[in-house]
Amino acid sequence: MQKKYYRMKMRHGVLCRDYLRAQKEPISKGFFMHIGIDDFGAINSSRGADYGNHILKSVADCMESCLSDNQSLYHLVADQYVIVDLEASSSEDAVVLKEKITDKLHNFIVAENYEAIFSISIGVVDAATFCEGTEECRKKFEFALKQAKSMGKNGFYVFNQDDYEAFLQKGRIVAALRNAIVNNYEGFEVNYQPIVDCQTEQIIGAEALMRFSMITEEGREFVSPMEFIPLLEETGLIIPAGRYILNEAAAMCREMQKYIPGFRMNVNVSYVQILQGNVERDILDVIQKYALKPECLCVEMTESGFMDMTPSFCKFRKSLDTIGSSFVIDDFGTGYSNLHCIRDMNPSYVKMDRDFTAKAMNSDRDYELYKNIIPMVHSINVRICAEGIEEKEWLLKMKEMKVDYLQGYYFGRPCGEKQFLQQYISGINVK
Repeated sequence: MQKKYYRMKMRHGVLCRDYLRAQKEPISKGFFMHIGIDDFGAINSSRGADYGNHILKSVADCMESCLSDNQSLYHLVADQYVIVDLEASSSEDAVVLKEKITDKLHNFIVAENYEAIFSISIGVVDAATFCEGTEECRKKFEFALKQAKSMGKNGFYVFNQDDYEAFLQKGRIVAALRNAIVNNYEGFEVNYQPIVDCQTEQIIGAEALMRFSMITEEGREFVSPMEFIPLLEETGLIIPAGRYILNEAAAMCREMQKYIPGFRMNVNVSYVQILQGNVERDILDVIQKYALKPECLCVEMTESGFMDMTPSFCKFRKSLDTIGSSFVIDDFGTGYSNLHCIRDMNPSYVKMDRDFTAKAMNSDRDYELYKNIIPMVHSINVRICAEGIEEKEWLLKMKEMKVDYLQGYYFGRPCGEKQFLQQYISGINVK
């Protein structure tokens, strides 16, 4: 068995490919198991290459001992292997094999007196995928293992076409975002949604919202912020994109102040901009560029944006005080914030999450909770903006509860610069 593995190891995946191509009948059943040793690099670095090679061979021996006559093991690269089974009728057979291998590896680790503690992750792909072509098979093969490893150590993932399509779409969006930023932010747009005074119903500011669309074969496709903003953060592209939004929002704020003195613009800032960029410098630059009073540019962050990064956030928060810009906690009521946290962060106001607002408007129990939060927040000298106001009845209830500001479809949906200017430059009641 070891001799067979050694031959496979030397030839890597070539033998596997040739074996599959040599099949006389079209491949209609069975599976590929793409196996990777978790954190193998740490074993190599801590114990040396010789011990690493020992682990590679031992893992192969353990897996080989678990195989039936219908199953073959191949070594691909470094810490990756593939098991081919062209007889299995379902992925359940792969699950059974995985359990056998896991038990065998556990016994090996114990026998080695825990000199190396490791696990394997496994991605399973239908063997018929090979009929789609070598390149497509390779892509799905690598995707399956990547998904398994993303689950953590000892991950096990069976290929799913919907997951794969989502993965491909993610890649297309990232490519489109990168291309847009390189090409003067083509495809990016800023929409604005009004923020009004609860008692007077007069517009006092707006929130700048990032939008993105990309060109596809069918034409220009709108991409949801729920999709592209996390990708901007993952890739670091949120730093240049955030700088673009800041500039556009500041310019719009200056324009609106021609008609509504004291108009304020809210801009969302990501934790990535704080950790990896110089967003304080970016904010100061646009304030100076458009001759804005610092308090007219308000920085919004969600609770989750700062709860896990207190030291970095606190440094950023102090810089806002130095600049003179306002700070707003967004989506209050969805995370872990409490009055003590709010007091320490000292925001200009907090924004009650739109889902929280909707629940309060449709449930007596949630309404009582909502109503009781307002005086508690006010007691520490922090104002409140209720998001998600969609009906006049909701507006009246907010007035009764003495909410400070309101935002929602009842006053206006997010729209582009020209439309916003046409609708709101009068500064009169927005309804």
